[in-house]
Amino acid sequence: MSVTGEVDGEPQRVGSPVADNSAGMFACISILAALYVRKSTGQGQHIDISLFEAAVSLLGNVSANYLISGEEAQRLGNDHPNIVPYQAFRTSNGYIVVSCGNDRLYQALCKLLDREELATDPRFTTNPLRVRNRNELIPTLQESFQKRETDEWLAERCRRAALSGSASIQRQELSSFRGRPCIFRRRQRGCIRLLRCWGRIMKGS
Repeated sequence: MSVTGEVDGEPQRVGSPVADNSAGMFACISILAALYVRKSTGQGQHIDISLFEAAVSLLGNVSANYLISGEEAQRLGNDHPNIVPYQAFRTSNGYIVVSCGNDRLYQALCKLLDREELATDPRFTTNPLRVRNRNELIPTLQESFQKRETDEWLAERCRRAALSGSASIQRQELSSFRGRPCIFRRRQRGCIRLLRCWGRIMKGS
């Protein structure tokens, strides 16, 4: 909670039950590993899964930053502590998420926005520089994104898809996921709609 929420806001819990879901996945992985060990050695295994430890394991770069630097992470809202730009931006009618994980993607974003001068600006040419100067860069990008609607930006991104390494601009809609909602029939309570499991098992050729 200490790293979730707006910069000057109060701590917030994550919106979905990440500890429960991740603990279940880790339990499944551990069971599969134990079955493999039993097949190889004939020995059974004891599996120990903790909700708390499962949640801590998802901290990823947050825990890595602390273990390497010794500095406690702060809330950054939608910002990323190590990558810029990597956050949500307002459009004229909604929001989109932009993820520029390297300098090539950042350059592609600048071209997409028709702001190619930002790609060569000495303050923003590398990710460490963009992290250092995020307070100058982000408002400039925000100004550009607010000039058009979300669908227009997405259509423009698709139109320029020939660009090698186009920046990832995402609008999250359940209907667009590969694991789109599927109907499950229950004997006594009718039908319900839930997300499919992301994993698929298919017979090989």
